[in-house]
Amino acid sequence: FIIPVMSSLIIGYDMKADVAMSVPTVVMDADDSSFTRMFLDYVDDSAYFDIKEYVDSYDEVEDMIYKGKAYLGIIIPENFYSDVIEGEAPVILTIYDGSTLPVIVSSKTSMTEILLTVKSAYMMNVYEGKQGIAPSQVMNYVQPIDNVTRIMYNPTRSFRVFALPGMLCSVVQIAIAIGGAEFGFAMRDKRIGILGHGKNIALCALLGTASVFATMAVQWIIYGMPLRGTFIGFTIVTILFALDISCLGYIVGSILPDRLLCTQISCILVLPTSILAGYIFPVVAMPKAMQFVAKLLPFTYFSDTVRNTCLKPLKMHHLFDDMAFLFAFFICEVLVLAIIKYAVLHRKSSREGVDAEFSLGIAESGKNAESGVNA
Repeated sequence: FIIPVMSSLIIGYDMKADVAMSVPTVVMDADDSSFTRMFLDYVDDSAYFDIKEYVDSYDEVEDMIYKGKAYLGIIIPENFYSDVIEGEAPVILTIYDGSTLPVIVSSKTSMTEILLTVKSAYMMNVYEGKQGIAPSQVMNYVQPIDNVTRIMYNPTRSFRVFALPGMLCSVVQIAIAIGGAEFGFAMRDKRIGILGHGKNIALCALLGTASVFATMAVQWIIYGMPLRGTFIGFTIVTILFALDISCLGYIVGSILPDRLLCTQISCILVLPTSILAGYIFPVVAMPKAMQFVAKLLPFTYFSDTVRNTCLKPLKMHHLFDDMAFLFAFFICEVLVLAIIKYAVLHRKSSREGVDAEFSLGIAESGKNAESGVNA
């Protein structure tokens, strides 16, 4: 409980801005006209940018980005405004630090919006002044083809809502796997039936489910992360996922002879799934072989359910496919565990039978020897 909940508190606070804000920006304005100053005022007034310094050369812009003092560079060439007036279509160069992808995603979109606003304002002045077109009709000439973009479910492009649920649940699944391995190792030599093992797995899964809810409750209650889908469906999927990971750890603990090795192997088995499951990089963009692997991982189905339940108004029937896979995966694990336990029990019984026969043989030999001495 402690590590996942603390992770949720700390990371949630760290990412509460949703998107990158006040991106450090460096500017080279070689034109220094009233038009470019107006444009740069728009940039600096935006919540997404913070102009840190004005420099005189392209090399200085690159150097500031290289040193991490800025993530965005704006380069305006000489005679920019005069070229605009003469219809030469001058270019404003924007340079992004490609090592900070979330910054690019937010700042590039915002910069494009600012440039379109400035461009539209300039064209409106041209059409109103030189062409004598009525102001009510100007926009039809400035933007003869309009484009309306609608981003569903995450209109603010929040990276926190996109990434954080799966990131936190990947931490929880490691804890669940370790707990399952600990239970499995503790019970590996106990003579209990499959129902007894099932109770231990269910207990571990119950604790894991509670950990998931405690972790997500921090986001829902403290940081205002939405929960738009079915809560009951989310609960069922969480329980099934916790059963899958608990049973996986339990199987590892039942096979390996060392407690530390059990926990390490269980971590190794579940740790890469947060990447292989396609939570950040989509499964459809993976090679075919990796798509096949991703579709066999419980985290693929659980992580999608977590994010989609937060963002989309899902109903119960939307989650049936995920539930079916997670349940089928658990049944397969139970069968594997039953085979392992039967093999271990059979081997132990055979060994005990051999030991008993050996002990009986020694005892009979001793009796025969004693009878010979007495005779």
